[in-house]
Amino acid sequence: MGKPQKNKSAEKQTTTDKTSDEASASTRLDASTRLDASSDQDEAPTRTDIMAAINQLNQNVDSKFELLNASIAGLKQSLGEVEQRVISTEGGLNEHETRIKALEDQCSRWAEEARSLNGRVDDLVSRSRRQNIWIIGVKEGMEKGNPTDFVSKLKELLLRLSSHKFPLQHEGARIFIFPDLGPAVMKQRQQFDNIGTRCRSAGVRCGFRHPATFVVSVGEDKCTFNNPKDAEKFLDDKQVSR
Repeated sequence: MGKPQKNKSAEKQTTTDKTSDEASASTRLDASTRLDASSDQDEAPTRTDIMAAINQLNQNVDSKFELLNASIAGLKQSLGEVEQRVISTEGGLNEHETRIKALEDQCSRWAEEARSLNGRVDDLVSRSRRQNIWIIGVKEGMEKGNPTDFVSKLKELLLRLSSHKFPLQHEGARIFIFPDLGPAVMKQRQQFDNIGTRCRSAGVRCGFRHPATFVVSVGEDKCTFNNPKDAEKFLDDKQVSR
């Protein structure tokens, strides 16, 4: 009967030890938890810290916006100045265009007047020379010291001979007579040089009507031209050889 009592006492002692160990472990766990909580509580930001950070951020944003607004204001001022310059430039351009248009109109009138005056001058020069002639082919020294008297007599002689004798000759030399024309008329007539050469080669009669109208006679057709291209087309239509 004594042995069973001893076993119960041992079991009771073992149970007491386990309970004591569990209590000790629980105490250590609670202490550790409280320590961690205390550490987390020390690291977490407070409401004051959060508000201070927000205020600082607002101040930074406000500062940036102030700088941005200042830049925008400067740009607006610059754009305003540019706009005024553009308006001033456009006004100046409109004024210049008006003045240029007036000058162009004036130049056009002057050009027309100049063409008219040139035409009149050329006509006066041509009329003043219509009674003059060029005599080519006279031998040098034939005037014998008196060119005025010689030319006067030679002119009358050539005019008499030209009515019934061709080619003209004087003391064995062939004489050519050309009208005395102004530079402008000569330039106009020179445009028909190739046409005249073609007509003479083909035996077609041609000549000039004063001052520079080209006259061509092909058979019974007689035409006048002021443009060498028109004269050339007429010869082509008449199949005049080149």
